[in-house]
Amino acid sequence: MIAFVAEDFEEGEGIYLAIDEPSDPQFDQPVKILGFPDALDGLGFDDSDDFINFDTFDFESRVGVEHRKGGPPGIESDSIIVTFIASTTGPSFTNHRTAKPMLYTEKPALWIVHLTPSRDLTGTGPLRLDNKTSPMPVVQVGDFIDGEEVTAIST
Repeated sequence: MIAFVAEDFEEGEGIYLAIDEPSDPQFDQPVKILGFPDALDGLGFDDSDDFINFDTFDFESRVGVEHRKGGPPGIESDSIIVTFIASTTGPSFTNHRTAKPMLYTEKPALWIVHLTPSRDLTGTGPLRLDNKTSPMPVVQVGDFIDGEEVTAIST
């Protein structure tokens, strides 16, 4: 299993996942998992109720992927954890107590998303990779760790 940043002529810039799983040959070609327009990436809305999307992905940094077996043979019900560096089109909604963004700013961040390959509720049909958590920032430029400001992120 490999995850990477790419730009496809039809699909556009985003995070792609390629899976080498003989029991699930439908994923023999890379599948886009993040970098969609509108609310499909699950980043939420800003203070003006506009969708927040990923703006740029870091093409120079590695994309991390961890595969944890957990279901029947193949990848169904397994856990796939992907980490990557990206920035968003804007900050999340404002925390009115601190007057700062609640979850993230538009600055580069190390993000994490968790996917669980699954089938429709009937248990039939092809596996889908759209059962995922909303991406969450782990650390972001401008955060403070042990009193020191984070000024850059790289892998």
